[in-house]
Amino acid sequence: MPGKHTKLFKRIFHGDFRPADGMDYSRAYKRWMKENYEAHQRFRKTLKKGQLEAFDELEEMDIELSGRAQEENYIAGMKAGIQLMVEALR
Repeated sequence: MPGKHTKLFKRIFHGDFRPADGMDYSRAYKRWMKENYEAHQRFRKTLKKGQLEAFDELEEMDIELSGRAQEENYIAGMKAGIQLMVEALR
């Protein structure tokens, strides 16, 4: 008989479990994101074509690095959570 978590296991396996899609960000976070976006747009308008291309490349690198950092932090958090569960069950 399948356990109650089987459905979640299957969603994770098939790539249908995306908690980030349902994130409810705080008003403060949304405000910071908006301010950051607007500041970037103002700055972009001050750049010449070559500078703009270089800035776009730098932004792409920052986005990639941020994503990788989030992934590594997620993995570290999961490991810590699992270790906590193991210790609690001893």
